Amino acid sequence: MTNETLQARMSAAATRFLDSLEVGQRAIAHLPFSAVEDRERWFYTPTEHGGLILHDMTPRQQENAHRLAVTTLSKGGYVTAATLMGLENVLAALEDYADLFPNLPRARDPMGYYVTIFGDPAGAAPWAWRFAGHHVSLHVTVTAEGVRPLPIFFGADPAESRAVGPQILRPLGAEEDLGRELLHLLSPEQRAQALISPVAPRDIVTSNRPTIADGDLPLPTNNLFRSIARPDRFEF
Repeated sequence: MTNETLQARMSAAATRFLDSLEVGQRAIAHLPFSAVEDRERWFYTPTEHGGLILHDMTPRQQENAHRLAVTTLSKGGYVTAATLMGLENVLAALEDYADLFPNLPRARDPMGYYVTIFGDPAGAAPWAWRFAGHHVSLHVTVTAEGVRPLPIFFGADPAESRAVGPQILRPLGAEEDLGRELLHLLSPEQRAQALISPVAPRDIVTSNRPTIADGDLPLPTNNLFRSIARPDRFEF
């Protein structure tokens, strides 16, 4: 697919989504491209991500939101994203449906995904869009130079689940296995350079920073939530 074709698909999907919204919904979902503070702020946690939540959309509007997400993902990528979103039900059951975040519609929620369009997708670049929630976070910026799909985040919780019979569901298992395989292929000298710590950090080292610098350490938990009643109840 050429860059021009991809931009046209995204523009059409974003425009279709916006055109399907009511006036009040559009005021929430559509921001100017100049809203840099919001546009560059992102999360991978169960928090309010900014924009219009799937809960507040009609089924057709939800479909249009997914149409937009599909434009930046391969078929396998979308299958993985949909699976990760569905895992929220499994995680909720494992936690006995604990009310961890009382100011969200649900603590673990497959519908807890938010869509925002920045700028005019039917006009000239630049413009951007975001489809984001817990463990799936997609951000795409369209400029005159091309499409920039960053950051994109996939996470799985639980990482491994037993399905019917002997089947094990590991949505990100292939990537995890490749990482471990690469590590085992390294010589002792190479591994000493590649490993940054003998113990895994409590969370992603780069956290949700918009830019990364050498020496960055994980941010405090509160930085990983936009608006939450009791972030201290969620331990990393």
